[in-house]
Amino acid sequence: MVYLFQDAHDNDPPSLKIAYVVSKKVSVKAVIRNKIKRRMRVAVREPLKERGVQDMDLENNIFIAIIASKKVLEASFQQISLEIKESLEKLV
Repeated sequence: MVYLFQDAHDNDPPSLKIAYVVSKKVSVKAVIRNKIKRRMRVAVREPLKERGVQDMDLENNIFIAIIASKKVLEASFQQISLEIKESLEKLV
């Protein structure tokens, strides 16, 4: 699940910030939660590079929250990557 927040009231220069959330409901083991977060980080890098989001001029601060569900435990990296890519294309 991916959420997008835009903040036009902040005095900081426009930036892109991404939060990766994996709760204990997904896995009690921190090792597993951290592995999922690492996979999500890598899955986000490629679509952002393709779209040039890192270098483009942003009008507002953009905050994206990517929240993992239990289904991520059974998903391959390709499935995670595709899901994140499709979600980001809708948002950014």
